[in-house]
Amino acid sequence: MSPEEKQKKKFIKLMIAPVVIAAGFYLLYGLLKLQEPDDFKRFRVVTTENRMTTLKEQLEAFQKACSKLPSELNELTKEAPCWRPPTLDSDVMIDGWSRPIQYKAEGASYTLRSLGADGKEGGDEFDRDLIAGSSTK
Repeated sequence: MSPEEKQKKKFIKLMIAPVVIAAGFYLLYGLLKLQEPDDFKRFRVVTTENRMTTLKEQLEAFQKACSKLPSELNELTKEAPCWRPPTLDSDVMIDGWSRPIQYKAEGASYTLRSLGADGKEGGDEFDRDLIAGSSTK
């Protein structure tokens, strides 16, 4: 084997090594995420519940100030003649599983919903839907 061929083989090995290492870390991360401990799952639930509580407070303040509910959650962050938006964390509208918290307003009542760990309606334990809202006043 010529020195040039040896050099090319060495270069190829050096280029492939980081890719193989990165793929290994990615696979390990995926396996660990599948085996997420219950403490982390509980943390995601509590995070979602806290964010929903913050949203409830802001929705009720908006409703009091504007005599109506916003049609979309992002209206809480926009200024309106009747509303000066508070400084909200950018992730307050995202649940503990990095999905948007669902919002539905009907008349004077609203519902906030997170579909839980599995992202599907229904479920038990950490997969259960988290729901908060108001009743018609």
